[in-house]
Amino acid sequence: MAGKGKRVMLILKDYKGDVKAGDNIQINKWTEKNSEAKEQVGYGTVEYISKREISDV
Repeated sequence: MAGKGKRVMLILKDYKGDVKAGDNIQINKWTEKNSEAKEQVGYGTVEYISKREISDV
């Protein structure tokens, strides 16, 4: 049996996309500025999406 993953909240700034609840996603981070070089740092399933404005902290 696979272990349980952690539940995280991602707050995305200036997000433009079409991700929906139930979608499987891959999370990448850039490894070099101003390049296409990136590495996978996580994956998971979208559970809930809330679209709202928040102020910078």
